[in-house]
Amino acid sequence: MLANVSIILAGVLCLVMAILHTRFPKMFGWIDDFQRIQLANKRIFYTIHIALLLIFTISGLLTLLFYKELCNPDNLATALLVSFSAFWVWRMIWQVLYFKIPKGAPSNARVMNYAMIAVFTLLAITYFMPVVL
Repeated sequence: MLANVSIILAGVLCLVMAILHTRFPKMFGWIDDFQRIQLANKRIFYTIHIALLLIFTISGLLTLLFYKELCNPDNLATALLVSFSAFWVWRMIWQVLYFKIPKGAPSNARVMNYAMIAVFTLLAITYFMPVVL
């Protein structure tokens, strides 16, 4: 039962991440920033961003559609769960080390940073839980 809840939560969180990524251009003022960079760099940036959005959507949907199979992991399911978990562990570490909030930053920046660390950690745990249960 706990494995089911864990996997379903992971799938929902992946879809939430995909939805949030659709808001990034407005949230982070990319339109203004992109007016100052080369067209090729702008296209590369958007391509990577859209690829991430698709990966989060696909992994979230597959997680929700095949949660029963992922809750009773065979070799393939275990490999997928460990891989997804490892990605989110990396993303959490990257958030901590790369996106350091400078002193004097607005409190909402700190809240957002800590919330992202918490969500990435939760995703890593929820994907890994069926492997160890």
